[in-house]
Amino acid sequence: LSNTTVSQHNRPTYAFTGGGTFCQGKTINPSVITFTGAQPWTVIYKIDAATYPVSVTTSPYTVPQSIAGNYDITSITDNNTCVGDINATASGSASITINALPNVKFNYVDSICQSIATINLSSYVLPSTGGTGVYSGTGVNATTGLFTHTGPNSYQLMYTFTDLNNCIDSAKRTIKVNENPITTISPDPAVICVSTNVILDGNPSKGTSPYTHAWTDASNITTTSKTTQTITANTVNPGTYNVIYTVKDKNGCIGTDNISVKVNGLPTIVTNATPSVICVGATSTVTAT
Repeated sequence: LSNTTVSQHNRPTYAFTGGGTFCQGKTINPSVITFTGAQPWTVIYKIDAATYPVSVTTSPYTVPQSIAGNYDITSITDNNTCVGDINATASGSASITINALPNVKFNYVDSICQSIATINLSSYVLPSTGGTGVYSGTGVNATTGLFTHTGPNSYQLMYTFTDLNNCIDSAKRTIKVNENPITTISPDPAVICVSTNVILDGNPSKGTSPYTHAWTDASNITTTSKTTQTITANTVNPGTYNVIYTVKDKNGCIGTDNISVKVNGLPTIVTNATPSVICVGATSTVTAT
């Protein structure tokens, strides 16, 4: 008669934790597997269709891959050669979902002139639907994207978009506001007599040279070239005439000024002699009015 000792071991088990849903580029919580039974364990796990055989010496075990997919175990055997059952419960698998960031674009915005007080940035950004967009920077309304500048300068603005997966991306754009040129026509006032000349000077300044020039005058006043900074004007018709000078700088920004040119008629002289007929040696009084 002999005695035989029979040892009975529990089958190994496993359970997944970790994983979840993440945005691209963010820290991912890896999948972790906790084992029972005798170590080490011979395990085959898979991520979607790809299989990974490993020998696991400690529990819990952190799966080295942190890629999108469904994580499952296809077989497990412990050091006692006991084969574990495949866990069909919720803890028997894990998944990692990585959502792409929204493709945020802030398209090029041409530099604007100081005279343009506001622009709506909503037509320059993408996406505008499927989430929430927020604008930031000096002078911009966070919700509407209406940008109102405070004068010539460079303004750095940002558009941040959060999509329905709560993934966030942003884009920046610098908008330059150019100074307008200014003009002051001289002389002002301009007063001349008929058939005499007056030289008018637009006196452009500020903005960015070189400038282009344009003069607009009344139909009865004659000027020299209308595309130079200074012009010579005259007329044979008395009256008051409005003359407009417009300057455009290198950036396409515009300044304008206007003056009234007053043209006086020549005086009329009337002479009278008393008496109007005299003899030699006599005198007559002549008056002029």
